[in-house]
Amino acid sequence: MATLATLPAELYTHILSFVPPSQSSSTTLSLTRAIPRSPVPQHNLFTHVVLTKNGQLLLLYLRLTRGRGEEEKERRERERNWVRGFELKEWKYDPEVMINTLHLLPRLQTLTIWIGYNCAPEHIADLFISRSVPELESISLRFRTWTDHANYLPFLKGSYYDSTFDALARAPPPRLKHFNVTQDVPSTELFDHPDDAGTAATRKREEEARRAFLFSKALRRNFAPPIVLFAMTCMTHLTAASSIRASLSTLRLRFPQRPILQHLSPLPNLEALDLSTTSLTPAELRMVFVKFPRLKHLVLDHTGFFIGCGRDGTAEEIREAGRICAMWGVGRSRDVEKEAKDWWATQMMKQNGARDGNDSAPSDADQPAPGPARDTGARKAPKKGRRGIATATISLREHTSASSSSSAVLPARGTPGQIQTKFHVLPPLPSLQTIALGVVERGITPALRTSWESDFAQGWLEGRRRLIDFCRRYKPTPTSRVFCLPADRAYLPIPECLQEISDGDDWQAYVDQAASIREEGPGLCTVPDPANGIPARRGFGGGRKSRRAATPAPAANVVPDGAVVAGSTDAASPSTPEVVGATDDAEEHDDEEPADVEGHPKGCAHQMWVTVAGGAD
Repeated sequence: MATLATLPAELYTHILSFVPPSQSSSTTLSLTRAIPRSPVPQHNLFTHVVLTKNGQLLLLYLRLTRGRGEEEKERRERERNWVRGFELKEWKYDPEVMINTLHLLPRLQTLTIWIGYNCAPEHIADLFISRSVPELESISLRFRTWTDHANYLPFLKGSYYDSTFDALARAPPPRLKHFNVTQDVPSTELFDHPDDAGTAATRKREEEARRAFLFSKALRRNFAPPIVLFAMTCMTHLTAASSIRASLSTLRLRFPQRPILQHLSPLPNLEALDLSTTSLTPAELRMVFVKFPRLKHLVLDHTGFFIGCGRDGTAEEIREAGRICAMWGVGRSRDVEKEAKDWWATQMMKQNGARDGNDSAPSDADQPAPGPARDTGARKAPKKGRRGIATATISLREHTSASSSSSAVLPARGTPGQIQTKFHVLPPLPSLQTIALGVVERGITPALRTSWESDFAQGWLEGRRRLIDFCRRYKPTPTSRVFCLPADRAYLPIPECLQEISDGDDWQAYVDQAASIREEGPGLCTVPDPANGIPARRGFGGGRKSRRAATPAPAANVVPDGAVVAGSTDAASPSTPEVVGATDDAEEHDDEEPADVEGHPKGCAHQMWVTVAGGAD
């Protein structure tokens, strides 16, 4: 009879492939202890390393570096090459040990680091300056640079983390797909006053603390969040890198109360964007789609986009958001058309000025004798100045050879009396599938959230109808040429961003594509993610701690290196449980309790983000 010990190792490998990466090491360790004689593959212990307890980082470094003989050194080399994911979810660690450990991992694909107040900007920048990781696909940085006792040395001396992103911009990973940067929101206890408990002022502050953190008057009056980035220009340089522009598909930037959108360069291939807790107004929503035309999932929790409980105009504001999501391309096409006409007129003036200069400077040999001018019926030389667009005489692109079918060429020069062609730009079509405008405020009921979803759907239907009408209005004719704005050319200047729709069949296909946009529109979620803008609890980094955090954890059962743990194979060293333990320690993770909020609807933007980002979330 077959037993667990006789099953092939390939079967265990296939079973473990269904385990999430963050739980792969702990699951493998449990199998090796439960069935020690079974051929459980040991490489899953190191495929995705998750460190959550104090001291695990040093144990991992010692495990990957210590080797007495040649055979043991080769084994350590194999273990270093097995590591594909590294998650350091712990605040109190030695930055130098972290840097040395990451330098040992040549095939890293996923990197997650929690950065506390004891980690200087030079440490994080050194990770990306001293070496390159060609296979790196995901970077996640979480900043908690504040603490509940006075320790602001990195900020008092004027040190910020701009150098980290500048280093990434100079040598970005060529295969980077997911990039997450999050700054934690300080705890509400930092601006609470327990001395006057029971008074009316205290009750008022407690009521304010239950509201969304970014809109609390107590916060703005008593606490200023630390600044991670001194200037946002480093994000402009990073998103403008060619490899980032070509490969990045998900982007999460959470900098409380910072205007980040205007500093981002266009990313034509971006599918998911999270700008929660940043400063974003309804007027800037259209710019989100202009910079990221292929966006499918958008999360804007606690951005100040709207707070609708009892405020006049909330319903219209939500409908306007739906209209913008549907017909943002109409405004974009008009802007491009105007810019193209201005560019065209400027080129005409340059050409006319050059021609006037040639006509007004004849050679001495051909200089005629002075006398009255004779009317020969020839066309007069054009005067300087701006001409009307309908009488333009140049091509938008000055190519010497014939352009390809995908090139955008505006009306060419015509002869006198010939009807000149006009041009129009069709709007880009929306690709948004889900959007989250999460907000927490007392008095917001599920019925009110349902009415917001209905208002958003009405705005989407109106914007969809106007978009289709705009596309049907302009059809290519002998006197009118039509262009579109492909998403992969969105970042290019005029006229490279245009593509001509040459015949009626292509135009009809474009109109049919616009008409196929679903009427129900993208799913709206107004329930915020518990991790977005919810203040963290007290208990890390000193000062007063919660009762649970103050309880000392039991001492770790560490066996000297080289010994074999009972119920495990030789490949699973005694330090492995401390390195790859997956159970979150209460002392280190008491700040991770989510707030008591309503559940998210199925398929909302928050859930789709996890699906798109995968293990990068």
